[in-house]
Amino acid sequence: MRGSVAGKLYLMFIGFLLVLAGGAFTWLLGASFGKAHEQRSWAEVPAKIASVKKEKRRWEASPAPEYRVLIHFDYEYEGETYRSSRFELRGNSWTGKTSKINRLLENYTKGSKHLAYVDPEEPSLAVLKLDTKASGYSIWFPLIFVVGGVGVMIGAWLPRRKVKKSNSPPTS
Repeated sequence: MRGSVAGKLYLMFIGFLLVLAGGAFTWLLGASFGKAHEQRSWAEVPAKIASVKKEKRRWEASPAPEYRVLIHFDYEYEGETYRSSRFELRGNSWTGKTSKINRLLENYTKGSKHLAYVDPEEPSLAVLKLDTKASGYSIWFPLIFVVGGVGVMIGAWLPRRKVKKSNSPPTS
């Protein structure tokens, strides 16, 4: 199959799919890392928790309910007062782990004071928890698929190596 044009085109297609998938995931992880890195330059300001609410939902297919905590907090930035409800940049995530929810409810009580991180370019955007930079430490994994895909595409067009057959009987 390696010698035919159809075989080479097939290998090119497989290599291209590997490069495409690896490239897409590399880009996604890089963008996530970039945003998390950018957040480290956001302004730190004191914030006061205005309200805390526990929400519950249950999917029909799931026997266990999921929860999330909605936290509204007030903060001041450059003389203006703002209110935000974003715990993290991606919002307030749902979880089935009640221990995580209870820990949030204990740590973020109404009236408690915490640090908030404010986007200086959009002061109405503030979070209580910065995104993790873990995606940047994992970016090597999809790059393996990019390199492998390029290798498959190059290998598809390399000339076949001739293997010399030995006339001696196999030794055991």
